[in-house]
Amino acid sequence: QVGCLSTLVVWVISWSVLTAHTTCTSQTSWTLTNGNASVEVSGTVPGGVYSDLLLADVLTGGDLYYRYNDLDYRWVAEENWTYTSLITGDAALLGHERVALIFEGLDTAARVLVNDEVVGTSDNMFVRYIYDVKQHLKESEDNTLQVEFESPVEYAARQYEAQAADYVVPPTCVDPASKGVCHANHIRKMQASFSWDWGPAFPNLGIWKEWHLTGWNTLLVSDVFFSAVPGTSLPSVPDHDLKPSWIVTVKVWCDAAVESGYIAGNVSITLANIYTQHQFINVTVKDYEAQMTFTFTTDEGQVEMWWPNGYGSQPLYDITV
Repeated sequence: QVGCLSTLVVWVISWSVLTAHTTCTSQTSWTLTNGNASVEVSGTVPGGVYSDLLLADVLTGGDLYYRYNDLDYRWVAEENWTYTSLITGDAALLGHERVALIFEGLDTAARVLVNDEVVGTSDNMFVRYIYDVKQHLKESEDNTLQVEFESPVEYAARQYEAQAADYVVPPTCVDPASKGVCHANHIRKMQASFSWDWGPAFPNLGIWKEWHLTGWNTLLVSDVFFSAVPGTSLPSVPDHDLKPSWIVTVKVWCDAAVESGYIAGNVSITLANIYTQHQFINVTVKDYEAQMTFTFTTDEGQVEMWWPNGYGSQPLYDITV
């Protein structure tokens, strides 16, 4: 059935809900400096150190992939780098129950400081970080935000040494022909950035996804998971006239403004012009997190099937929570 089995595909268009009690800001002016302050350039967020240095003509050898630039630019990954900006803490923001910095992606080992105080750390490129900052912010426009990144090369080497004191986790390095960097398996970072048999080593650093300074009083939607299974068995032979019903599950993850207890409110779920649900809920909060699960069934004939290229169309449906 590979290549001909049809599937319902829904495009999740909205996974963060900003209501009247939520304030979100995102500063765009950043400065990038290295560990000894011998390099200072404008920083780009989202982005990375290599692209910022290339744009500022600090890397003068041209494109990253030109000739041996992976080796000539290796010093970048061997240094520590800091992104610095200013953020505003006004009365409206600080009046919320919870105020936090939310980073969708930090690459990789870093400390986050607000007004020279550490508010959190990161060691995983692939996860979302949330740092409470209400007690660290001033009611001012010049709160300093710094994200101090440690050299991924040095960090990985240190993690390897700590692990090797117990037992060695192979491989200890990439194949010499790759001319890469060792110990990628000791850092939660894109492994190919330390080189692979098909590509050079550019172990980047930076704020590689969006970030927000957010204040809220109840729940803030952080993620939405959607799944659907057909209400009837699909035929073994593709049928373009088939429009079955679907049993839909929507899971909603939220960051709560309180550590534990219950929060009541209204939730709306809309699937294109097919289905709308409004529901009053009372959610249990534990460790500043809450999860909700909703199920509903679409009627036959409402949803077009999604087909592989050459077998039919690929309709998408917006879902909003």
